[in-house]
Amino acid sequence: MEKQFFRTVNPCFEGCGYVIDTDVADLPPRMKCSVDLFPVFNILTPFWNKSGISLESACNSMLYLSDYLDIIQEVEQSGGTMIPTSLFNQNEYIKEIPLSILKEMIFPYVDLYNSKGISLEIYDLPYFWEYIWEIVRKNFYPQKLGRFVSLFMFDDLQQTKRFLNEYHQDDGTIICSVKLIETRRLEKYDASWLDNVPTDCTFNTCIKYIRNYWDGKYANNPNPEYLFSGKYQLSRI
Repeated sequence: MEKQFFRTVNPCFEGCGYVIDTDVADLPPRMKCSVDLFPVFNILTPFWNKSGISLESACNSMLYLSDYLDIIQEVEQSGGTMIPTSLFNQNEYIKEIPLSILKEMIFPYVDLYNSKGISLEIYDLPYFWEYIWEIVRKNFYPQKLGRFVSLFMFDDLQQTKRFLNEYHQDDGTIICSVKLIETRRLEKYDASWLDNVPTDCTFNTCIKYIRNYWDGKYANNPNPEYLFSGKYQLSRI
């Protein structure tokens, strides 16, 4: 019996009933948003890594920059070299970071906003996961199938329904069955590594989650997903 696959589909971006090739298909909205935010993430990630603070703190330092920028300037003018992380996260374990490291984030981030109008918003974190997942894949697992050039899908309808209810309530997304017409690559991973990364993780902790995913390891409560490259056809169920 042929294995059944399912995925959530926004009909505005993916059509049902005709053959689609992953190599030429447009990026789905989630991936497109991630690509659009690459310039921000390229600034955020090295700052997060170098400072040693949590991802939540690193993001907050961008989100609330205007709230504490005057304080930064006052510290610098007084000859200070350290900045309290309480300015952007009261719960941060590391209480101070070097001003020089913070400035390495602030200057290019402000330049990016002034030149391109691009900034980090509070709802952008899901797109960051796709970015950092791809960075790790390119650097450590180049032989693996990238999430930006593949179709992700499930082999369990109830799992697909849970995904729909969690991420796509009331946005027009539907569930479709996926018929594999021509398979070039089909790889299975545990998406729970992606879903359950805590926002208070450090850079090194996050990398462990990501490497577990690309290594094909399963967590205690796995959420299996498949990455597919090839030709396929969608049918509404």
